[in-house]
Amino acid sequence: YDAAERAYERARTVANHPEATLGLAKVAIARGDKPRAIALLRQLQASAPTWPEVAFELGRLLDGPEALELLRLAVALRARW
Repeated sequence: YDAAERAYERARTVANHPEATLGLAKVAIARGDKPRAIALLRQLQASAPTWPEVAFELGRLLDGPEALELLRLAVALRARW
């Protein structure tokens, strides 16, 4: 995961790509770093509230009503899921 994390961090720093932030969140998930993944996904959620992948990943990590709301939002934004 180290190489992927470095690549995503470089893309995020150099060009501020939101996809790179999503990639970093997925690396954090894979490493079991749930707090970091949630923090990164919350950043994306603030800047891109209609991005279904962000709603989906965040909904998978959270519990309770907010998680359910985010998962429903993800499905609504991408009906083929």
